Amino acid sequence: MKILATFCRFPYPLDKGDKLRAFYQIKELSKENDVYLFCFSSHHPKQEHIQILEKYCKQIHIERLSLLTQFVSLFCSFFNKLPFQVALFSTIKAKRSFKSFFFKVNPDVSYFQFVRMGELAKVISGKKVLDFQDCLSKNMERRKANAGFLKRIIFSIEAKRLQRYEDTMFNLFDATTIITDTDRQLINSEHRNDIQIIENGVGDGFLLYDRKFDKEYDVIFSGNMSYSPNVMAARFLVKDIMPLVWEKIPKCKVVLAGSSPSKEVVELKNEKVFVTGWVEDMKEYYAKSRVFIAPMQIGTGLQNKLLEAMAIGLPCITTSLANKALKSKPNEEILVADDKQNLANYIIELLSGQELHDKISLNGNSFVKLNYSWQTSVKKLYDLLRQVVCVK
Repeated sequence: MKILATFCRFPYPLDKGDKLRAFYQIKELSKENDVYLFCFSSHHPKQEHIQILEKYCKQIHIERLSLLTQFVSLFCSFFNKLPFQVALFSTIKAKRSFKSFFFKVNPDVSYFQFVRMGELAKVISGKKVLDFQDCLSKNMERRKANAGFLKRIIFSIEAKRLQRYEDTMFNLFDATTIITDTDRQLINSEHRNDIQIIENGVGDGFLLYDRKFDKEYDVIFSGNMSYSPNVMAARFLVKDIMPLVWEKIPKCKVVLAGSSPSKEVVELKNEKVFVTGWVEDMKEYYAKSRVFIAPMQIGTGLQNKLLEAMAIGLPCITTSLANKALKSKPNEEILVADDKQNLANYIIELLSGQELHDKISLNGNSFVKLNYSWQTSVKKLYDLLRQVVCVK
């Protein structure tokens, strides 16, 4: 098949969950199909990153989004009622570029990531599939609860617009996908059960990783450190959970590993808390740590960071919000709590005794190997795309 893949970001480096999903889907689909990539970027990607994608893509078109373009798009969205994050990618120039690329490729099927690409899908014909990934409207709704006054208003408007817009996608696309059933049930539409579940996976680099390092850190939390749910989780970890741990284990060291740390995250640094910024290989930081924690309080979707840490063999702690999507067994494959005291108790217990540490580590690793494979996941996507193409 000829597949036109359309993403809101250039899918490399793998510093965001959607880029990770996009990259592995392209990589796996390209084994038996011709994949053409149309994506957006606010800057020109590094040449070495483009070359990595060129291994898997027949052709790549990168549509630049300048700050001026983004500002004009957002301004216009106040009047055209589009969700703000949809409007960003709906400029006249972008639509023309995409339409031209579509006719040049003449794909068997067009695959779009996020409802942000919805307006582009309207300018072409043919078979179309949308990956919701998660429920963006619910994500916005959750984020407004902890935002300042102005952001709360913006998130509230965006949540309502996205909720309406998500419901219109079922008339525009031949099929839709999402990562978890939890997020599928959050889509406010009578058609939500028509959405196909296409899970994320874990790369072999994590599953087969066997390099050994001295343990420099006791606790690790990873992710894009400018993403609001991660920023909130990092603050909750350092400000609320760790003081309880330090009462019992005063020398306990924490590392916040991930790209683009916000000012709020950088300010968490002290002699016991390390903030890395971008790291070339996250596997090394997992291997240098004893315990992984993802104390998520808001957000939607499956936490790739948990899959990676479990694949490496770290015992993991998280909240019920994150585990609802992951679906691992509490107290067997993962430790789950929502309040600071119990989260702190789990850290202390894992660091103080080997029996629970080894149990959660081994069971969590087996859980990921059994349930989360990119090969299996993308095979389901390929079958769906093939089915859509074959329907007359």
